[in-house]
Amino acid sequence: LWILNSNNGILNQFLSNFDITNFDWFSNGTTALLSLILVSAWKNIGYGMLIYIAAMANIPQKYYDNAMLDGANKLEQFKVVTLPYLKPSIIFLTITSFVASMKAFQTIDIMTEGGPFRSTEAFIYLIYRYIMVDFKVGRASAAAIIFFLLLIIIIALLLRILKKYSERNEAW
Repeated sequence: LWILNSNNGILNQFLSNFDITNFDWFSNGTTALLSLILVSAWKNIGYGMLIYIAAMANIPQKYYDNAMLDGANKLEQFKVVTLPYLKPSIIFLTITSFVASMKAFQTIDIMTEGGPFRSTEAFIYLIYRYIMVDFKVGRASAAAIIFFLLLIIIIALLLRILKKYSERNEAW
């Protein structure tokens, strides 16, 4: 909230160098949703980079040397050596990032409270609003069960798709 503050936030201070002054990040649904997406990406990018760096550190150098002896350039080395070794990390991060994106309650609650005009209200925030604001326990329970079932179905589909790609011998 401090970075995206419309009056004296760091981002608006930076944008003032380009003659864009006092931009209100939460005034309409499009910019508010974009702000939430950027904050969530910024919050989770370090975790993803840590996983990728650890996975890349475990790739034996001899495979790169062999590819270079075969005449592979850097792009071909990435395609034939790096990418196949990163597949397990890509699968893991795809699933965990999807699950984390479904748990965006804190960011939404702190930054926008679902507004403006419910444009940033995710399914998990809808469940919260049903039970804590509207006091509709039955509706919140039904929404939670639907959310859980959708989550399970989407994760199963993701696992199936990613398993199909990981079983291939070729690079993606």
